[in-house]
Amino acid sequence: MLGARQAECPNCGAPIAWLLATSQAVVCRYCQFSVVRTDRSLEAIGRVADLVPTAAAFAVGDEGSAGGRDFRVLGRIQLDHGRGPWDEWYLGYADGGWGWLAQAEGRWYATEERAASLPSWEHAALGARLTIANIEWVITERGGSAVISAEGELPYPVDPRGSGRYADLEGPDGAFATLDFGEPTRLFAGRELRAEELVLRRAALGPRPVEKVAVAKLSCPDCGAPIAIHVIESERVGCAHCGALLDHQRGTLSLFHRADRAGAAPLIPLG
Repeated sequence: MLGARQAECPNCGAPIAWLLATSQAVVCRYCQFSVVRTDRSLEAIGRVADLVPTAAAFAVGDEGSAGGRDFRVLGRIQLDHGRGPWDEWYLGYADGGWGWLAQAEGRWYATEERAASLPSWEHAALGARLTIANIEWVITERGGSAVISAEGELPYPVDPRGSGRYADLEGPDGAFATLDFGEPTRLFAGRELRAEELVLRRAALGPRPVEKVAVAKLSCPDCGAPIAIHVIESERVGCAHCGALLDHQRGTLSLFHRADRAGAAPLIPLG
């Protein structure tokens, strides 16, 4: 499905390769410079930072299937929206296409670039309902993101100092999309994947690391009461003692919003 195109890194001279003809950039694994492919030459546009250690479920070189389509992981990009880094994987599909695989709050999303008439940032307000590519969408999240790091092959040049704005959209029957407000604005649309639709067939680097969080030692930063985290991907937790809403990031808690303690008992008790 993929055939390597060899070249030399313009920064250090080490061998680099593109497996997908439409890829425009690659991060040299020797000097970590982002190398951009143009019509005439290669250009090193800057060194990317080291990857932030995460319990990444996939690695460059892995092979598997997503929603019944065979893929190979060609690259990975790390972004941060101010609440901790997240990973997105660049997939080359066996049928010649490419797309992104992302994980957010324990959910998996597979998207591909789509051509459509797109709204401006000013018209992409949170909660807005839009019709794009004949699908009714609602904007569920919008904000800014910064590039932290990247590795492997990438579809577009990655500026190590880059930042941008995005909006996430949800549609019927699990449809999901992201608007990337760059130059130009791009739409990546697809859907949420069920766990059984994502299959790892060959791991390039062996078993995946598991991120361990010492949840037993966590305590509310507002009142000091013990806090139990049962799912490490949880981003918010409410303190049962003082009612504070807490932000959970990688095994630490911080105060997100101070609220009055709930007075009424829930119809279905927690636990």
